[in-house]
Amino acid sequence: MDGDGIGLVLARASELQSKITNCIHRASNLRTEENKEREQEREGEDNEGRSQDKVGEAAKEVEEEEEEEEAERLLNIRDAFESLEAQLSSLQVSSGSSVFLFSP
Repeated sequence: MDGDGIGLVLARASELQSKITNCIHRASNLRTEENKEREQEREGEDNEGRSQDKVGEAAKEVEEEEEEEEAERLLNIRDAFESLEAQLSSLQVSSGSSVFLFSP
């Protein structure tokens, strides 16, 4: 792959990594808002003396676990893109220097 091709792949990898990072931030912000709402609901239920719905609580816990797993997968994908970018940058640099080393 020539330097231009590596540059295009590097640009695309950077773009995808940026999109993944944005997804992580959106998911994190959503989770924070949902946690605040749940806490307010719990406080309201406790103050009114109502018992908490155990089935609903279990479902919420499962959903939270799934969201955490999804966030972890997104973080792993982002890390993989960062690694790919570093490797492509190194390849681009070594590709450019090899042109100078081997040119007649």
